[in-house]
Amino acid sequence: MTTNNSSYEDINETVGKRADTGDEDIEIVEEIPEILAHLGLANEVAHTNLEQQNNISNNQALFQLKYATIAKCVEVIMSVDPDNKEASNKIKMYKELMDQFVDVFEKMEPKKAKSTKPVSKKEEPVSKKEEAAIQEDAST
Repeated sequence: MTTNNSSYEDINETVGKRADTGDEDIEIVEEIPEILAHLGLANEVAHTNLEQQNNISNNQALFQLKYATIAKCVEVIMSVDPDNKEASNKIKMYKELMDQFVDVFEKMEPKKAKSTKPVSKKEEPVSKKEEAAIQEDAST
């Protein structure tokens, strides 16, 4: 008979442990929405960070391209010999070319970054008329 008592005790201990584990499982399940909200927020922050890094990288590349183009244009203009009869024609041609570069760079200029949506929305103040209308709807 001692074997039966020990087996019952083992079963009771096992059931007790499972009951304790069940409470913890319920607590974990209750925390899942909070965990998912934190993951969503972390994902949004990471996405915004990557977007900003990409914008900075694009701006740096565009700046380097502009800088190199301006340097080359200055070099070409400085190489024109003023004593040459065609110097004025070359300068006019280079000016037209520079104007074309300016147009191209203006088209390449990044547009203003759209603002990211706020993490938490602030409620706008409600006027007294709107508040009265809401209360009327609630009472009917």
